[in-house]
Order: sequence, then structure tokens, then C-alpha cells
Amino acid sequence: MKIQIWFGGQSEHHTDLSSVYLPTMSGMMGILVDHCSMVSVLAPGVMSITPETGPSYEHSITGGLMAVHDNTITIWTAGHGPVNTSQ
Repeated sequence: MKIQIWFGGQSEHHTDLSSVYLPTMSGMMGILVDHCSMVSVLAPGVMSITPETGPSYEHSITGGLMAVHDNTITIWTAGHGPVNTSQ
């Protein structure tokens, strides 16, 4: 599974993922490999990305739209970035 994040005319891609958890207007939504096609409105918050190998990591998003189709998650957002876990 892969994710494409579009923001401000730029894009970022993450591949070989096992799951992605996203904040939607209805609450947190988990997307796994072979998820059915869908479209959803995203709420501001933190999404969690889990690769097939290695630890999960988080990105903040300002809300937006999400589409899932053929093991690709596409997100259109005004802004996003890695969550700083250092203290």
C-alpha cells in the first residue's frame, strides 16, 4: 500500500505500508491493505503511518480530503508535517 500527500502544489510519497490511521470528521479511521475504495473528509489532527517493516511514525495534518483506491491513499491538504517526538 502507498500514500500520496498533496499540499501547496507539492507532493510526498510513502510506499510499502501496512496501515495508516487518519483523523476524519467522524473520528479516527484505519486503512489497511486491500481496503475498499472510498472518499472522506479529513479533520485536523495526527495521522499514524505504519510501514511493512520498521516503526510507525506520525504526521500532523490540517484537514482536507482523502481517497482510497487500488491500495493507494491520496490526501489533499493545506499543510502537514512530521510530529516532533523529541522533548
